[in-house]
Order: sequence, then structure tokens, then C-alpha cells
Amino acid sequence: MSSVLVVSPHLDDAVLSTGEYLGQHPGATVVTVFAGVPGPEARGHYDAATGAANGAEMMTRRRQEDALALGLLGATPLHLEFLDRQYRVRSSDDAIAARLRETIESCRPDVVLGPVGLLHPDHVQVARVWSRVAREFAGIVSLAYEELPYRVQFPTLAVDQVRATAKSSGAKECAQGNELRPDNATGRKAQAILAYGSQLGTLPMLSCLVPERLWRLWPEPERADAGVQVESR
Repeated sequence: MSSVLVVSPHLDDAVLSTGEYLGQHPGATVVTVFAGVPGPEARGHYDAATGAANGAEMMTRRRQEDALALGLLGATPLHLEFLDRQYRVRSSDDAIAARLRETIESCRPDVVLGPVGLLHPDHVQVARVWSRVAREFAGIVSLAYEELPYRVQFPTLAVDQVRATAKSSGAKECAQGNELRPDNATGRKAQAILAYGSQLGTLPMLSCLVPERLWRLWPEPERADAGVQVESR
């Protein structure tokens, strides 16, 4: 079984966008970039929308929910210390790249999945950084996933953004999009999404249960099928 590392901008993005894939690849590691816990004085707009007293309370709860959700899919969480944008703190590309590089070196995955980078500034930044870092490791299969529910809400963005992701990291071309075979994994994904109790009021559930779509960046001919279960549209 090939090892899998999924790069997630926030605490839920990996499950929302790759939950079926994770269910088919038990033992994966999910590294969430913007999983830092702010001080108790911080309260972002998203915290307010979900009724949290402050950011420290919300992020602590979200980390617990993430561990539960990923456990249902047989995956292991790894939470980085960067704060998400609602706390008005900007992290540099270089700082994020250094931590992702350390993670890849430690996990030694055969396959790395990361976001295409749709809409949200945090997603765009993580897409820019993870693809550049993954490109440094010869032999790793790199798959860009289209973030849900953004892909459903803004369907024309994905193709242009995946090409931008490939271009920004030095790739000359990227493969065509592929949709993951359901393989009876949708039910497990739905259960995992329900574990994010603090977020359910803001999530369009049905938009997160459409077929997941992946793009293979810089395919390695000798490793083209390593840990990848996709079929052409």
C-alpha cells in the first residue's frame, strides 16, 4: 500500500474534498496548514458566525473534530501552527514551505494531494506553496484536488486555477482532470463530515458529496499508478 499525504488549508478541507479518497487509502496523513490556536483575545468573523466565544475555543474544538473525522476514515491528523486569515495574521510562503518540506521528508509519502487553490486566499496560498515543495521531491505523485464546495459553487474556476498551480511551480503541463471512483466511500465521507459539528451550520452538505475531482501534476511514467485510484471522465 502506497503512503499518502494530504495537504489541507483548514480543519475540514481534506475531508470535504478528498474524504472518499482517504477512505480508500487508510493510513494516510493529513497535514492542516492553518490549524494554529490564537490567543483568547482573538475572535474572527468565522468564529462569530459559528457562535464561538473566541478563536482559542473554536480552534481547540475544531482540532478535536478533525481528529475524530479523520479517525473515521483511517487517517492521522498533523496540525501546523499557522493562523488562518480571519485572525488578521499573514504567514509567509517560505515559512509554510519549510514546514511542508519537513513533513514530506518525515512522512516520505508516495502520493501527495493538495488543493487547486479555489477562491479563498488561504487556499490560494497553500496551493501555490505545496505544489512548489512537492515538485522538489523526485518520484512523488502529485495530485491537485478541487476544493468542495467551492468547485460546485464556482465551476468555471477550477480548470484555470489548476493550470496556474502547475505553471507557478515550474510544470510545463498537467494531466486532464479525473473523478475518483466512489467505491462505496460516500457514506463514510458523510459520517466524517458530520464530525465537524461546529461547522455544520455553514456547510452546504450536498455540494460536498459530489464526485471528488483530482488532477495529476507532472506525472512520473514509472509511478503513474502509485496509490492512485482514479478513472478518466
